[in-house]
Amino acid sequence: MDLASLPARPLSLSECRDLENSEQFRTLVPAGVYDLSESDRRLVPAVVFVTEAKVVAAGYVLAVDADGDASDAGGWTVVTEREAAEGKAELEDQVREVGVELREWAERQAWADDPSELLDAL
Repeated sequence: MDLASLPARPLSLSECRDLENSEQFRTLVPAGVYDLSESDRRLVPAVVFVTEAKVVAAGYVLAVDADGDASDAGGWTVVTEREAAEGKAELEDQVREVGVELREWAERQAWADDPSELLDAL
């Protein structure tokens, strides 16, 4: 999956809904939603995208410079990608498995401890 079409920032919850309704995906599962007090938007920095052919877990990476400060070069990365299972039950299991991998990845990101850092990406 080409992540270049995603904005160079975390998605908003409404953008996730729009993407899911766009018919580009069989389904789209936010793997983390943050309601930030400093923002009126709910941010989604980790998503499982399901197309007819692929199940893709993608996450937003905050860029940091040598001093550990946020910079403006963050972006989306593919955490894991698999061929989509054909059967509904198998696909649901696959989405759950990929979601677990994505959550494990997300726990190692700077924004997992302090989601307010996502505001720097907006």
